[in-house]
Amino acid sequence: MSLKWPKIVLFGDSQVQHSFGPNGFWGALLADRFQRVCDVISRGFSGYTTRSCRIILPRIFYPENISDVEAFVIVLGTNDSSGKEDASEYHVSLQEYAENLDAMIDYLQSIGLNKNKIIMMTPGPYHHEKFMKWCYETGKVFPSKDNKLMAEYVEACLNTAKKHNIDVINIFQEMMKSQDWSKFLTDGLHFSSDGSHLVYHLLLPLIEKKIDVTGMLLPYWRDINHIKPKDADENLCYKKCPNMYVQKFHK
Repeated sequence: MSLKWPKIVLFGDSQVQHSFGPNGFWGALLADRFQRVCDVISRGFSGYTTRSCRIILPRIFYPENISDVEAFVIVLGTNDSSGKEDASEYHVSLQEYAENLDAMIDYLQSIGLNKNKIIMMTPGPYHHEKFMKWCYETGKVFPSKDNKLMAEYVEACLNTAKKHNIDVINIFQEMMKSQDWSKFLTDGLHFSSDGSHLVYHLLLPLIEKKIDVTGMLLPYWRDINHIKPKDADENLCYKKCPNMYVQKFHK
């Protein structure tokens, strides 16, 4: 008999694509926390907006592979909120942004994902001077953004979550609480090491409400007959560790 391994899905733009990287490693932190409990799957697409993600979502997730997903985190809006005048290829209007989020949530439910398993995360803040410095140092040219406009997309994301009664994290607000909030951004836009730790600690309690972390998949090594493993337990693949081992494991 095969073992079903639960999954946490991170879906979105470059904030997700970088989530296992050297700076924005909040996805890697989640993967470490949920070892032998749940796999963390990153499906991040740098430069994508809700418009493009709405198109690709059904090609990545469908009834056959959604049943073992225990938490689905959506992180979109950083690119959508680019200015219309200097970034027409990225800009998505506020109305369409909300409509695209609506459509993706409706689609996930239509293929069998309970909306209680969905977590939305707003775009983070933007630090203009830091971003322009990064562009100059790397020789790259990207359209600048505006925190006033970004805040409007944050509000649209929050309203969408409220409309669907879905858990949401206001990353923009949480980062801006700090007087030195630029420390959360490595290049003025993407999460730094500090930013990743903040995102992780905000996400963790919401995910732990959705996933049973009282036991690791497969038994603790002391519970196995290592000479004849097959004799240890006929249902070895379905046995979970006692709580005491999980607590030791996660210390």
